[in-house]
Amino acid sequence: MRWIKDSIHGDIYLNKIANDLMDTPEIQRLRRIGQTAFCNLLYPGANHTRFEHSIGTYHLTRIAAEQHNMRDRPALEAAALLHDVGHTCFSHTLEGIVKEHTGKNHEGHTHEKILNTELAEKLEENNVKPRKLVKLMQGPEYELVHGYLGTDKIDYLLRDSKYTGVAYGSVDADRLIRKTIFRNNEFILEEQGQSVAESMLVARFMMFNSVYSHPLPYTAEEMLIRAVEDALEEGILEPEDLVNVDDGELMTLLRIQDGKVGERVNAILNRNLPKKAFKEPLKNFKNWRELIDLPRKRKRELEESIALSAKIDPEEVILYSPNSWFTELKPRIYRGKKLIKLEEASILSRVLKEAQWDYSYINVLCPKKYVRRVKRTAYRILESV
Repeated sequence: MRWIKDSIHGDIYLNKIANDLMDTPEIQRLRRIGQTAFCNLLYPGANHTRFEHSIGTYHLTRIAAEQHNMRDRPALEAAALLHDVGHTCFSHTLEGIVKEHTGKNHEGHTHEKILNTELAEKLEENNVKPRKLVKLMQGPEYELVHGYLGTDKIDYLLRDSKYTGVAYGSVDADRLIRKTIFRNNEFILEEQGQSVAESMLVARFMMFNSVYSHPLPYTAEEMLIRAVEDALEEGILEPEDLVNVDDGELMTLLRIQDGKVGERVNAILNRNLPKKAFKEPLKNFKNWRELIDLPRKRKRELEESIALSAKIDPEEVILYSPNSWFTELKPRIYRGKKLIKLEEASILSRVLKEAQWDYSYINVLCPKKYVRRVKRTAYRILESV
C-alpha cells in the first residue's frame, strides 16, 4: 500500500489491489498515452496522460463506492483503475480504425487485456476473478465509473481543464457523489442534486466547445488517421499494434517511412498543419442538420468533391463538421416522490442540448497555397448536401 500525490485530488491512497496492479506493463503503458491526443498543439500544457486520469478515476470511485455502500468494492475500484488499459495510442483518435479491423472498441480491448495479460494474475492474487470483473464492467454498477455523471467524466473534466488552462471544467465532485443514490440497479439523483448536475453539464458543454471540438487538434488527428491507414495497407502496422504501442513508439515508427506516411507524421510533429480555407457557422447552411454526424465515408466524398472542383489532390483537403456530443441525458432525478429524466426536470439541460449547434462551425482546411481555390468552392459543395 502507498500514497500518491496527485495534482487534482491531492493525496491518493492505493490499497493492495491497486498497488499490485499499478506496476503491470498494461497500466504503465498509460504513462505514455496522452489524455487529450493533439490538444497540446493548441494548449501547450495539455501533456497529461491516461495514467494520471486512471488514478484519479480510481480515487473518486473509492470515495463514491464507500458513499453508496456498493457491493464488491474491490472489484469496482479495480475496474476504475483499469478502465482505459485497452485504449489505442493517441486516446480516441484511432479507435475507429481498430474497431473496423478487430470488431472491438477500447472497452472490448480492455476486457481482453484483463483476461489475457499479467493483470489477470494480479487480480486473482487479490481474490478478484477476471471474468467476474469483466462482467461487472458490463453491468449497472459500472455506471458509477462510466455513466453520464460517473467518476471517469468528473476526473477528465477537472484534469483537462487544469492542464489546458481553460477554466471552464470545474465540477463539485464531492457534492455530485453525495447527491446520487444507487437504487434498483440505477444511479439516481436526489432532488437537491439538480444544480450540481447542471453545473457539470455546463462544464462539459464549455470544454467541448473550447477544447474537444476545436478544429486544430482534429486536423492533426485526421492526418494521423490517414497516415495509419496507409501504414496498415503497406503492412508497416497491424491493427492490434495500435492497442499495444504508445504515442511515442507509433510516431517514431511512422515518421521514418517514405512517402505520404512519413510526410504527414513529420508535419504533425512540426505543427506544419493545413490552413483554414473556409469557416462558416453551421446554422448558416439551410441544410445544417444534414451536416451533423457525417459518416467518415461521406466526409471523404465531400472532400473529394471540393478538391476536384478546386483542381487539387483530394488528399490535400480536410473537412471538419460537428458531431453530436450532447445527446440524451440518461440520469433520472427525484421530483418529490416521482422519478423523471434529468432532461425533463432541467430546462438548462434542454437549452444546452440545442445550443451546441449555435456554437458549431463547418471548417475546410488545405495547404496554404490552395486556400483561395478551396474557399471559392467549399460553400457551394456543402450547401448541396
